[in-house]
Amino acid sequence: MYRDARDVDGLHDLHETEKRGFSSANYAAKTVYLSVEELRRIAEVEITPATLLATFSTLHTGDNSEMANLRRKAEALDLIRKKFLLGAYTALRVSDFNHLRDVHIQGDYFRITTQKTGAVVVIPIHPVIRKMIADGFDISTPVSDQKINKHIKEVARLAGITQPVEGTKLINHRAVVGFYPKCDLITTHTARRSAATNMYKAGIPTISIMRITGHTTEKSFMKYIKITSEENAELMARNAFFMG
Repeated sequence: MYRDARDVDGLHDLHETEKRGFSSANYAAKTVYLSVEELRRIAEVEITPATLLATFSTLHTGDNSEMANLRRKAEALDLIRKKFLLGAYTALRVSDFNHLRDVHIQGDYFRITTQKTGAVVVIPIHPVIRKMIADGFDISTPVSDQKINKHIKEVARLAGITQPVEGTKLINHRAVVGFYPKCDLITTHTARRSAATNMYKAGIPTISIMRITGHTTEKSFMKYIKITSEENAELMARNAFFMG
């Protein structure tokens, strides 16, 4: 913006950004991931007009049309839940997991060419995803990532993922770090980060996960996953070296 204001709009003739030592502000958002247990709660939570009414005080029902709206909302949230879980069990970007089709299913695997890098990735189909498909979920049903971002928070609230955690939230178009209900910090990218982190914690080799996520260095991958020092120590404790 600084350079465009000078070179395009002629608003100033300064060259401060070219000086040695200049660096732009570096901002790292505080993000969250969902554990295997939290993903299980999202997969199993009952989404019905009754649970919606019990969870969200702004909803109400008084006539048949309002009840019909609640049923449609429950169906929409169920679809968003399933779309989100596609990402949470594949580690694919939203641009990829939101465009999976039956043609991408080859036996026990998804095989897809990723849109961003053009790389071909092959991912085992997780039992949660296989059950959803067996129960009639059409993975090709279109849902915009904006709609998933908006409503996955409601699904997570229904699942009781409401504990306060530190994170970054957009407030009036500004990124504000604070403590918020965890459900309010969940986005489509949380699905991908959760998959990568849970795969890592399960002991899947880093290089295998990077083949899916597209990270080119282990350094960048380790910055991406979310794991505490305590969780890292637990992983080490299960290694044969520490078990004697």
